[in-house]
Amino acid sequence: MLAEWAVQVAQGVAGVTEVDITGLQVTPASTQPTEEIYTVKSGDTLSAIVQRF
Repeated sequence: MLAEWAVQVAQGVAGVTEVDITGLQVTPASTQPTEEIYTVKSGDTLSAIVQRF
């Protein structure tokens, strides 16, 4: 299903005359969201925290 969609998308690109999906592997997205907790400490700045993540 996703392979057919990938072919359709690729064929819609100007100049594409053939699409070979041999060996195409589709990895499903993780269903578990990742979460990381950070405890704000005295002296932290928003810009410093953003750079960490």
